[in-house]
Amino acid sequence: MRGLCDILQRVLEKWQLQAIGAVLAALLSAASFSLPIDKHTARLGLLFLAAFSVFASASGLVFRFRLYPRIHCARYGGGTRFDDVRKQIRRLVRLNQLHILVDNQTFGGADYDPCFGVPKSLTVEYSIHGYRKFKTAPERGHIDLN
Repeated sequence: MRGLCDILQRVLEKWQLQAIGAVLAALLSAASFSLPIDKHTARLGLLFLAAFSVFASASGLVFRFRLYPRIHCARYGGGTRFDDVRKQIRRLVRLNQLHILVDNQTFGGADYDPCFGVPKSLTVEYSIHGYRKFKTAPERGHIDLN
């Protein structure tokens, strides 16, 4: 448990937002596996979370856990022509639209067609909750990023 105390102390010193997930994961995994956590470590964890919430609200910081997918790669097209559509997919994810219609309108507007007359598909590589996933859907199909 000494390592957990060190992590908490480093995070408190540097206010690194990404380390918060590691702290919470360590506390939750220790609790779920019934690992012994001494009272000092538990109190330090609660103190850290309370201090961070006060800091976040005072500074106007918006804090959000990564419960949405992280897009690694997204390609739309057919035949030998595929366009990178990561920006468009990431925009939809930020808007909490995880059920995506695969068509030209979604990725570029009315005049967009990466390869006219060729059947197209969308392939997305993403990770969510620590699992890496791949999904593919044909044109006029749907992809769920859950």
